[in-house]
Amino acid sequence: SDRRFAVFVAVGHVISMGADVVLNLTFIPGAAMFAAAHVCYIIGYCFHMRFGMRDVLCTLPFIAFAIIFIKLPIFDFGGMSMEILCIIYGVIISLMVGKAFFNITRERCMTNSVLVCGSILFYFSDMMLVADVFSGGSDIADMLCVSTYYAGQCLIACSIFLATERAKEKEKQV
Repeated sequence: SDRRFAVFVAVGHVISMGADVVLNLTFIPGAAMFAAAHVCYIIGYCFHMRFGMRDVLCTLPFIAFAIIFIKLPIFDFGGMSMEILCIIYGVIISLMVGKAFFNITRERCMTNSVLVCGSILFYFSDMMLVADVFSGGSDIADMLCVSTYYAGQCLIACSIFLATERAKEKEKQV
């Protein structure tokens, strides 16, 4: 499971790197690639610690916040279809953050702590991306988006190393 965790998180990073480029060219395909990266992260997090029904409970507040945020009247999505796509994306990233949160409630370890921090930063970054793209563009929102995105991605990447080191320690104990 540690190997599968590492593989899915690494694949998520590769997809995210491509999404960085595509998002700057065209929004919807870039957002779709990021959604696919988040799905890889979710699968990886589930390999790190099995999915349970309590995961859903940890996810609900993040889903609610994402939907409430997206529904704020300050945003102009240019149509209902773009708003729905953003809500779907918000649900997907909320699943990622919720799973990371539930993992740390089950086991407090450095890997789970880093995953929570990285996932929250990524979640916040995406909220700032919505604020930047759909409310007329703000230098502050753009700066917050970029700075929290890269910090979050670095932390999520570090979790692979931490999980691998932890697995090696467990093997030595056996």
